[in-house]
Amino acid sequence: MESIDLSLKASRAGDNLVFGIKPGDPNITEKLDADGLPFVGSVLQPGDPFYSFVNLSTGENFTMYYP
Repeated sequence: MESIDLSLKASRAGDNLVFGIKPGDPNITEKLDADGLPFVGSVLQPGDPFYSFVNLSTGENFTMYYP
């Protein structure tokens, strides 16, 4: 099990990061739930989307991939 702390991902003070996905991205929505995390029971392969988060301050979306 891995713990992910989004506060460590913030590049600027005031960034408001939350787990989530960019709606309509088929490469992500097939692997990640709306909460930006893999579906329960998923088996990840190298290169699969691991988690996704959104910067609510800027609207930017970031996807991290399984190593």
